[in-house]
Amino acid sequence: MSRPTTSLSPVTAAVILAALFGLLLVLVVAPTSNDLRAVWMAGRFFETGPVYAGSEGLFTMMPPPVWVDTLRSEGAEGPVFPFIYPPLWAWVAAQVASVIEFSSFARIASLVNTALVVTSLWLACRIVRPAVPRDFLLIGAVLCVAILSITLALEENQPQILVSFLILLGIERARAGSPIVAGMAMALAASLKLYPVIFALLWWVSGDRRATLMFVITGLILGLLSIAVAGWEMHAAFLGEIAAISNTIFLSLANFSLDQLMGELVRGPEALMRLEATTTGEAAAWLIGEKSATWRLWGGGVQLLALGGLIWIAKTRRMRDALLWPAAIFVVAWLSPLSWIYHYMTMFFFLPALVDRLGPRIGLPLIVVIIFPSSYLVLLTGVRAMMDPTAVVLLTNATLVLAGGLFLWLGMREKPVS
Repeated sequence: MSRPTTSLSPVTAAVILAALFGLLLVLVVAPTSNDLRAVWMAGRFFETGPVYAGSEGLFTMMPPPVWVDTLRSEGAEGPVFPFIYPPLWAWVAAQVASVIEFSSFARIASLVNTALVVTSLWLACRIVRPAVPRDFLLIGAVLCVAILSITLALEENQPQILVSFLILLGIERARAGSPIVAGMAMALAASLKLYPVIFALLWWVSGDRRATLMFVITGLILGLLSIAVAGWEMHAAFLGEIAAISNTIFLSLANFSLDQLMGELVRGPEALMRLEATTTGEAAAWLIGEKSATWRLWGGGVQLLALGGLIWIAKTRRMRDALLWPAAIFVVAWLSPLSWIYHYMTMFFFLPALVDRLGPRIGLPLIVVIIFPSSYLVLLTGVRAMMDPTAVVLLTNATLVLAGGLFLWLGMREKPVS
């Protein structure tokens, strides 16, 4: 049960959110936008190709070589990443790239993404309590500045910010009785990253059929539009990249998942291949390896068991407790083959609920423990750099599991729906 707390007036909440917006703009005053550049390059090469790197068996995180050559000839610096989103968004980027320069696009994206982060915090508040609690919003504002998954996403102008916003919008609108907007928002999120399909499935199982139906209708429209503007060949290339990602053990200190944890502990870094070819002048190493047939079978089994568990929870609990949503978001992210730290941003927006449910004496220390290995302060002070890489992997995964487990435990404390 939630504890009694002071609710904020709309004016006070707006002032806090506006202050957070300004603070984040100051904190990330000149974003590098390397992740956004991958979307931009996909747009530039939409007509001539290649849009996708054409990974063969293994996902290497390397872009098409012509992208690197093009950017180097133009004097661009910094890492060049591949495009791994559906073709529809390469087409959208092509329309944008035809009318505006990347520098201007990145500045606009920075403003929009900062606004989306601030709005996402407000949506998480609304999901937990429609009358926005003061403590939730204040603690959440501090966390938005302190958590690396959010500041790094803003630094890179990461599309995951939009995905997180759309997921939260979908959940909030469904709980507020607006299934049409909910389904449309979740379908848009799934058109960027495929995994929100699972959240629509949880809607269906929990009895929210109208939101699911709107998700399906909107998803079909977006899918047909994508095929119409990009053709099937580009979609086949996209699916090839997804298959390569699923087949790859990918170790990096910005990627945290069960696959990464098992790769670190079972295979070990020494058994993997090091790559240093993703940049236009900077060294950025990744460790990759191919999953064995046994690994793929085992991993697929774990994913199916987890999906079955989420379906059972949705069926018996109707996703009635708001904290079942961040628990589900964690499970989906942690069991995905490639989950960058900012993929957990959506879950992190719910962390203030630990204070709401457990009180400040327990909730605040838990939040500090959870965010410690992925906090902006630990990165800036060099503490993270001094830590052994294996320790970073173990500690970060442990705290992510702790957060997901706490949300699940708190969400399951209510009696099942008969």
